[in-house]
Amino acid sequence: MLLWFTLKMWPSWTVVFVIYVLVDAVGTECSMDSLPKFDGEYIHYLLSWDCKLVVTRNWNGNSLQEFAVVSDKLNICKSDGTWKLIHYVQIHPGIQPLPFLVFFIYFHKENGTNTNIWRVVKINITEIIYKKRLHRTILDSIFTEYSTLYTDYPLKTCTYHTVSSIYCFWQKGIKQWAQLYNVSRSNAVPEYRAAGEAFYLEGHPNFGEIVGSLPGPIPRMLMFDYKVRGWFYEVPIVTNYTAPGRRVQEMRRIEKIQGKLGQVAAMSIQSFIVSDCYGSMCKYWYNSLGQIAKATTTCIFTSSSDAVSGVFEMFRNFLMPIRPELEGCPSLQVIKTFASKPRQEEIVAKQWMEHCMVVIYAFTIAFVLTIKILMEVCILTVSSSNASQHFTSVYFSD
Repeated sequence: MLLWFTLKMWPSWTVVFVIYVLVDAVGTECSMDSLPKFDGEYIHYLLSWDCKLVVTRNWNGNSLQEFAVVSDKLNICKSDGTWKLIHYVQIHPGIQPLPFLVFFIYFHKENGTNTNIWRVVKINITEIIYKKRLHRTILDSIFTEYSTLYTDYPLKTCTYHTVSSIYCFWQKGIKQWAQLYNVSRSNAVPEYRAAGEAFYLEGHPNFGEIVGSLPGPIPRMLMFDYKVRGWFYEVPIVTNYTAPGRRVQEMRRIEKIQGKLGQVAAMSIQSFIVSDCYGSMCKYWYNSLGQIAKATTTCIFTSSSDAVSGVFEMFRNFLMPIRPELEGCPSLQVIKTFASKPRQEEIVAKQWMEHCMVVIYAFTIAFVLTIKILMEVCILTVSSSNASQHFTSVYFSD
C-alpha cells in the first residue's frame, strides 16, 4: 500500500531514476564470489606503498579496507610515484606448473648515460600452497633477488614472452613502439639486454594510448581510449606475419570505465584485472579474454586508494589443506604431509596418549582437591558441634 502511494505521488521520471539507480547499484556490487568457478582457489595479492606484499589464499572479502592500505612511506611502490607506472604481471612459464608474481620497477638512470635501469623482481609464492597468508617485503628483493633490465627508451609496460625473454612497449606521440629483451647470465645478476632494434608498430594509430600488456608465446599490447570507455584494443605481436603498414588488432570488451583507468594487471594469459578510480573509490574488475559474446567482466573488490592488487588461480592439485595449528610452521606441515602411514599412526597414537595423561592428571588433581574440601567441611562441622556441648544454660530466679 505504501509503495503504491509513493509511486502515485512521485513524478514518473523520478520513479524511473530511482529504479535506474537501484538497478545500477545492484549490478555493480563487488564481490570475490562473482569470479568464475573452477577446481581450485583464487589467490589474492596486494602490494602496499611501503613495498609490503601480502598474498592471501582463498580471500573472500570485497574491500581492501581490511588491509589498511594507507601508507605512503616509500613512493617506489606507489603506482604513480616515480614518473613511471609500476608494472606487474603474473605469468605461466611453460616449464613451471605454479605461477610467479613479477614486478617491473623503475630504479634510476645509469650514471653518465641516458640508459634507464629497471628491476625485474620475480616473487615465488609457493609457500601459499600450505599457508593461509604470506607477509613479506619486496624492498629487499629490489636490491637482492632481482634481474636488471637496461633500456634507452621510456618504457610504458613490459611482459614475458618466454621464460628468458621480455617484450617492452612505449609510446611516442601517437605511435607505439616495441623491443625484445633477452636475458644474459654472464654476470652474477641476470641482465636483460635488447635483442635487436626497437620497431614501430605500424598501422592505424588512433586508438588511444598503451595501458598494459599480456604475457605468452604471442605477447599482446593493450590500448585504451577514454572516448570509447568500454573497450580495450589488443595488438598481438606477430611481426613475421603482419603485412607492412598494417597491424593485427582486436577489440576486447571491458566494463565501462567511469573515472580514471589505473592498473591493468595480467591475471593469466586469458584474463586480467583493471582498476577504475573516481572520487575516493576504486573498483577492481575481472575481465576474461574469451570471445566478445562470451567475455566475462565483473567487479570483485573495491579500495579507497589505487593500490597494486590482483588475483590469480591456483588449481586444487597444487594445494594442501590448511591446518590452523600448523599456521606459521611450514616445515612441520611438510613433515606431517609427507610422512609414511605407519609413522603417522605412531604420531597420532602418541598424541592420544599424551592427551589421555593430561586428562587423567587433571581428574586426579580435581579428585584430591574435592576430598580435601570435604574433609575441611567435616572438621568444621564436628568442631562446631563439640563447642555447643560446652555451653550450659543457667537460669536465675528471684
